[in-house]
Amino acid sequence: MLKKVLTVTLPGLSNLLVGSIFMVVSNFLLFTTAIFIGVPMSAQAQSTQTQPSCCSSTTQFAALATKSDFRNAHQMPKEYTHVSAAGTSETIPALGQDNTSFYKIQATGNSNAFISVFHEWWGLNDNIKKEADRIYSALDGKATVISVDLYDGVVATDPTQAGKAMQGVTEKRARAVIGSIIDYCGPNAKIGTIGWCMGGGWSLQASLIAHSKARACVMYYGMPETDVDILKTLNAPVLGIFASQDAWITPEVVKTFERDVNSLQSIL
Repeated sequence: MLKKVLTVTLPGLSNLLVGSIFMVVSNFLLFTTAIFIGVPMSAQAQSTQTQPSCCSSTTQFAALATKSDFRNAHQMPKEYTHVSAAGTSETIPALGQDNTSFYKIQATGNSNAFISVFHEWWGLNDNIKKEADRIYSALDGKATVISVDLYDGVVATDPTQAGKAMQGVTEKRARAVIGSIIDYCGPNAKIGTIGWCMGGGWSLQASLIAHSKARACVMYYGMPETDVDILKTLNAPVLGIFASQDAWITPEVVKTFERDVNSLQSIL
């Protein structure tokens, strides 16, 4: 029976160092097997979007921005200007709200495979676009890669700006943005998600929202979902990369998440 969550805890590292390491090999192992070969779907698949609880995991993570030690622990992003031969910016309606824009690299040929990329708390900057292009190249152009913009164009350049931007993301807006992109991918889409730091939590939420379209999820840090009823709708394997020395998402939090999801196997 498929084990849905594999968490990797890196010894001797804090969360933000893990969040700043953009590794690619492990993602592609999961993506290529799950998206292009396929994984078993749960009998619990739903057709409507999963609704968050009153105090969602993403809201809990955003509240960390009020802590000075959390803000100050972030490494400043390196200055970088990304130039892509294939990447484009597109704008679509966001489920009855203001339009949303994203960065996209279109798959070569006819492909229903998509990778949704979720930025860390700095926003959809050129470093994230670079990672999107790297993922696209590593998959030999067999999947369309879409970098989601949860900040609606805001790109932070210091921790204070980043904290305000992260706290400014509302559940309603983020879910409208994610839902519209899932719809954009089409009815037969096979979707993998990946995100760093704040985006790690939203990578998981996007896989939950995508339901039967979800094929794989990678979290480089990010707050795990704690509502077991919501986790019952998870239809994708999850690879979580966390740290052993962390004051916010502790190893205990990670172990509880892994235990909760894997314990559902007996009833899915």
